[in-house]
Amino acid sequence: MQFLKTCFVLLLAVALFACGEKHNTEESAKDVHAESSGHSGEENIVRLDAEQQQKAGVKIEPVTMRSLQQTISAPGRVVLNERRLAHLTARVPGRVEQVYAFLGERVQKDALLATIYSQDYLAAQAEFVQAEERLKLAAARQDSSELPTARAIYESARRKLLVMGATEKDLEEIADTHVPKTFLEIRAPFAGTVIEASEILGHFVEVGGGLFHLADISSLWVLADIYEKDLANIKPGLRAEIEVAAYPGEKFPGRLTTIFDVLDETTRTVKARIEVENPSGRLKPQMFATVNLPGGAAAEVIAVPESAVQSEGEQRFVFLPHGEGGFQKREVRTGLKMDGFIAIPEGLAMGDSVVTEGAFILKSELAKEGLEEGHAH
Repeated sequence: MQFLKTCFVLLLAVALFACGEKHNTEESAKDVHAESSGHSGEENIVRLDAEQQQKAGVKIEPVTMRSLQQTISAPGRVVLNERRLAHLTARVPGRVEQVYAFLGERVQKDALLATIYSQDYLAAQAEFVQAEERLKLAAARQDSSELPTARAIYESARRKLLVMGATEKDLEEIADTHVPKTFLEIRAPFAGTVIEASEILGHFVEVGGGLFHLADISSLWVLADIYEKDLANIKPGLRAEIEVAAYPGEKFPGRLTTIFDVLDETTRTVKARIEVENPSGRLKPQMFATVNLPGGAAAEVIAVPESAVQSEGEQRFVFLPHGEGGFQKREVRTGLKMDGFIAIPEGLAMGDSVVTEGAFILKSELAKEGLEEGHAH
């Protein structure tokens, strides 16, 4: 009997000890959870004194309502403006006597590109001189029967020289001096860049032989691929912004001029043509581009400068003032971008203020504090 009492006492002691341990464990877990909960409010706050804020360039501004419009972004490619492209060919058979412009060179309007020695051109000038003399003589005699014929022969000879490439100035000079010009001059029809030069000094060319390709790259086209779903929101005349990888952050203004009629069955896109001015020549044909077009109606939304929004992976957040020298990280949902501003449909309200400059420094400081705490633990 004594033995049984002793065993009962021992079992009761073990049970009481186990209960105490469980209680202590639960209390410890609660303490840890409480400590963690107490810390969570501070882990999204970074503090900088006045001097640190000044060095970081921290600027705080109230959020505002702005009228933002949806932007349609489409991939595109820079190409030559075909309205400012010329293929200069030989209009008479002859020998290339001299070349004055070469591949890649920029030339002004009416600049001399090459000269051609041509027997046909010399003969046409002689015919023109004779026709001009005959017309003058018929006019002086007031010969009503001869005058119409002389005028018709003169006009025919004149047009023949113009078709060959002579200018009105050339015709005036030939008519005044009665001296044919030795060489036919090939001149630039507009200011541009020589993108192809086919002939060199001494080559003999036939009628239609290629001489130069001239392109005015101060005005270019961008061919963009517009998705089928976006077609209803665009129309010719819309302003566009062109971005290329060569100049990050820079936007080139353009204008949507044409929406093509045929849909590509494979990509489900329609080509659209945007005309863009390029006076500095920085845009180059065949560059890949992103075309941004306004689409749909504008909406009044809460917006902040793009510099206020920071990111970590898929998360977007801003910093709000929090007490003396404190800045609290707040997650937000972002929307449309326009003119350097970004819409915030969720996460902010009117009356809030956010850090618009220096937010990246705050993000870095917050990350640094997180690392230091991690090491301390």
